[in-house]
Amino acid sequence: QAICRNAYGITDYASPASNDLGLDANTAYGARELASNNITVVNGNSDPWHSLGIVNSTDLFYNSGDADASFAQAVTSSESIVEIDGTAHCRDMYASGVFGEDSPSITWAHAVIRQNVARYVSA
Repeated sequence: QAICRNAYGITDYASPASNDLGLDANTAYGARELASNNITVVNGNSDPWHSLGIVNSTDLFYNSGDADASFAQAVTSSESIVEIDGTAHCRDMYASGVFGEDSPSITWAHAVIRQNVARYVSA
């Protein structure tokens, strides 16, 4: 709260809006439970925000929802999680080789994303 006040001049912020089910953002947008088809979720495990996203089952933050665990992670078989080792936010969106030779994890991620998109558009 002090950071919001100091950085942005917000003086009337008490806490995130919530309802009887939890935080409004989680109940309105599904939190970490996807309910759709043909989604590829990409995260880099060096990104500090990845802990709030959907991550693979070997990640430290898998199923780390809120205190009462009411927003545990859930995905369906049509969704794909691509967690890139040693990268941060949006690294997958850069073209291959833009920063020199790609790491094996970037090469793998680009291949998985390419295969998924091809499958989505051919269905």
